Amino acid sequence: SSVVIMAYTTVVVTIVRLVQGDISRDVFLCWGAVLWIVVFGAPIGSLLITAPRERFFRRLFYTLAVAQFIVFATLKIRGNIAAWIIISSILFASLVAIALHA
Repeated sequence: SSVVIMAYTTVVVTIVRLVQGDISRDVFLCWGAVLWIVVFGAPIGSLLITAPRERFFRRLFYTLAVAQFIVFATLKIRGNIAAWIIISSILFASLVAIALHA
């Protein structure tokens, strides 16, 4: 399963980085803060996301992604016209690609 492959890769890369001495204290603190989410979230997620629930979670993900973008745009982009043109172009191209794919 892909979760097992990701876990294995994470452990191997972490061991290599520890041996090289490349990991700072802040990285350890961040890792410790999110470790429990991964340890408990991955198995729970694999139990929750079944075929009948897949559509619901897909829609939930898209809704949260749009909400996150709106908040980001409101707080960070504001009146930057160049940024809005770039983002609008990318969004339009993405929507066209999705429409053509379906």
